[in-house]
Amino acid sequence: MRKKLNLFLLMILALFLFSCASLNKELRDYDEVSHKSAVEEFAPHRDVTEWWYLTGYLNDESGNLFFYQFTIFHGFMGDVEGFSVHLGFTDIATGQHIFEETITFRSWNIFAKEREVRFRGNYLRLLNDNEMELIVDSRSLKMNFKLVFEKLPVWHGNNGIIVMGHEDKPTETSFYYSVTSISSVGSLSYRNPTGSWVDLSVTGKSWFDRQWGQFTETKWDWFSLRFFDGREIMLFNFPTTFYREGTIIDAEGSSSAVESYDFKVVDTIVDKDLEFPVEWELYIPGYETLYIRALAKKTINRNVTGPDYWEGLCGLYDGDGLLLGYCVTETTF
Repeated sequence: MRKKLNLFLLMILALFLFSCASLNKELRDYDEVSHKSAVEEFAPHRDVTEWWYLTGYLNDESGNLFFYQFTIFHGFMGDVEGFSVHLGFTDIATGQHIFEETITFRSWNIFAKEREVRFRGNYLRLLNDNEMELIVDSRSLKMNFKLVFEKLPVWHGNNGIIVMGHEDKPTETSFYYSVTSISSVGSLSYRNPTGSWVDLSVTGKSWFDRQWGQFTETKWDWFSLRFFDGREIMLFNFPTTFYREGTIIDAEGSSSAVESYDFKVVDTIVDKDLEFPVEWELYIPGYETLYIRALAKKTINRNVTGPDYWEGLCGLYDGDGLLLGYCVTETTF
């Protein structure tokens, strides 16, 4: 998640020059101080930047490991309603990385409504309070997953509101909830480097983020720790102001705020004059030092309209090198 606002401002400006779409009557009015239930807030909002964001790790029948990302962004300039889709995939064993981005305005097959968000052949549908369906159909990637919530949604920050890096600016906040443990089963197909399709049956775990607001901050580090023992931790770092947010979710689904944490970058890669971190040491009071290492380093997503960003699946280790789980990390500039 980058990527998210710079890309959108450029996207919506372009759309404004070429289109004058009518305002979607199905949109929920934005309330900057309160929210409804997570299921109700799946629906799109008016006058915000927002996204529906899924990431997950998957195994095929031979135990091979894969990572995927699905994100649909939604935003406005005046009455112009625009959308963007990001699709990402990594074969961890080979390092092959696929990223696709498309932007356009609302149409009959590009929309968000109460329980579905769609970008042509790619969509996420809320089937009921505990299940979703994900369909991806693009030039290099196809997915068909049933997603079953293993925990209830968790609201981050102060009853769902997090500060996006600027405590002194009341508008620099967003609403943010996650479903951090989702059973994921289905089919996956991707084009390998020769252009041939690889078809797989896969199972795994996903994490869903729903976020919206009128903020302008776009630089952050995001960590989603997914322990094998059933715990999860979400950490947001805003390097411009050094503001940080975090949530711990225990194995039963209860959540508590991370009062403080720190981390340092241990290793980086350089690409097109940008330096991307790929290994970190993480310090959370009450926990031993954790080590986060990218399982495939060259997972840079190149935007058409915004800056590149690094996002990938990492191993989560203790000091003895024992794999404790996985962590999806995203760094924006």
